[in-house]
Amino acid sequence: MVTAAWTAAQALGKDGKKFLEAVVAGYEVMARVGMAMDVSSNRRRGWHTTGIIGTFGAAAAVARLMDLDAKTTLNALGMAGTQSSGLWAFLAEGSTCKKLHPARAAANGLDAVILAMGGMTGPEHILDAADGGLLRAVSDSLDMSRLTEGLGESYAILSMDKKPYPCCRTTHHAIDSAIALKKQGLCPEEIEKVLVETYDIGVLQCGSAPYPKSAVEAKFSIQYTSAAAFVRGSVGLDEFKKEVIEDPQIRRIAENTEVRAIPLFTERYPKRWGSRTTVTKKDGSEVSWQTDDMSGSVARPLTPEQETEKFMSLGSAAFGREKLEELCRDILMIETLDRLPDLGGPQNDRYCSTRRKNMTRIQKGDKMPNFNVKLAFKDNYDTDELVKGAKHTIFWVLRYMGCTTCQLDILDIADNYQKFKDIDTQVFVVLQSPAETIEEQTANNRLPYDVICDPDQAIYKELDIRATATKEERQPKTEEGKARQAFKKSRVAEKGLTHGKYEGNEQQLPAYFIVNPEGIVEKAHYAEHAVDMPFVDEMLEIMENL
Repeated sequence: MVTAAWTAAQALGKDGKKFLEAVVAGYEVMARVGMAMDVSSNRRRGWHTTGIIGTFGAAAAVARLMDLDAKTTLNALGMAGTQSSGLWAFLAEGSTCKKLHPARAAANGLDAVILAMGGMTGPEHILDAADGGLLRAVSDSLDMSRLTEGLGESYAILSMDKKPYPCCRTTHHAIDSAIALKKQGLCPEEIEKVLVETYDIGVLQCGSAPYPKSAVEAKFSIQYTSAAAFVRGSVGLDEFKKEVIEDPQIRRIAENTEVRAIPLFTERYPKRWGSRTTVTKKDGSEVSWQTDDMSGSVARPLTPEQETEKFMSLGSAAFGREKLEELCRDILMIETLDRLPDLGGPQNDRYCSTRRKNMTRIQKGDKMPNFNVKLAFKDNYDTDELVKGAKHTIFWVLRYMGCTTCQLDILDIADNYQKFKDIDTQVFVVLQSPAETIEEQTANNRLPYDVICDPDQAIYKELDIRATATKEERQPKTEEGKARQAFKKSRVAEKGLTHGKYEGNEQQLPAYFIVNPEGIVEKAHYAEHAVDMPFVDEMLEIMENL
């Protein structure tokens, strides 16, 4: 709903106050549609409520932004409802398609408004039609009076939970209890077994699967998330990394955790989501903690500091810290803004660090985009994982393996690679050549580092490493540049290097990026001509001065 409203507000040039008005309307409609149906039976039938009611919120928000009349809004909501969908089948296999449900809800809600404005009509009785009404189809009962009960007297947006942990809300009560017991002095080494008593939907959704093999599965496991909280004292994005999921202490506790439904919590649900955690220690004694209201609920709201910190932690994957702080400040005063902050549109790339052509290039302090790359000598890797291998990582972007000056740079880096290792720096050369070419040309002289193969030039395009239109434009214009080029040519001749296959874009310019283990760019350089790149000794000096 917020995604659809933000997109529409930006496209229409609406101010922050109008955006907030739309968000309030979206929350109100979405929540009331949810309250009108039996959410417990909706879940038992296998429906994902986000996808079912999210389309209504998105359509209502965008309709408000468009200042649609009642009839057109009604048609939009009818069409939004007929596109509602989302199933929990992903959970059993740990599939990643859960994020598709809110994504499609946003897109379908927006589309419904546009179609209604164009004259298409939607069913007025989309919720309660005897044949094909949505709420009759997805739940065992409905109460249409909830749609308008107290309308205009209270606002649903003021009664929303906010999630302190980046995982399924059904795991949060058990996480709260585990953190509370740990703060009381419980050590993970003392734990023999754990019993979590909660509501029946909680067991169905997050309490019956085996030990998780992936982050998706871990986020829907009460056993895993509470065990991680016992061991690490918190549950954030780091707790869903592969190495943490493989932690033997977390696994031991999780595999000795039972999740059981009891009437106390089942009868309270969905008004109150709670659980009781009882830990049996290895000495036979027991300690327990009952969470009746989870942190982040209306009864136990997060502090402004907690909300801001969560925003900063989640946003760090897409933005540099400085730009994220600026974005946060704008959001907190959004009602005063004439236009919403642009997250990466072609007219104003103010915040987004994943940039495309004609947008601001990567610079110091930005978060390096994460790429799944093919290495010449290893399997595919995400660059977010690669950069964790050293204090500094250099992505040395050249043209292709057949280029003689590229061959010279590749050999020079190899000859001096120990010097880079001595200062805890790793190098990955990026080429437009496929792995087969690189393996063939290095068969007799194996490189001490790996090469990222980008024959489709996806990385070049994403990072806006441009090519010139002609060969002449690639040539240096200054005397210093011409001297560097002449020196390189002389060294190519001395080494007897010969041109190989022509691959990729012949007019491609080089670049380099120095990145820290968190993926933050420490230095970025886009070449202005073919030899506008440091020699190896110059690069080593750059590294020493970081």
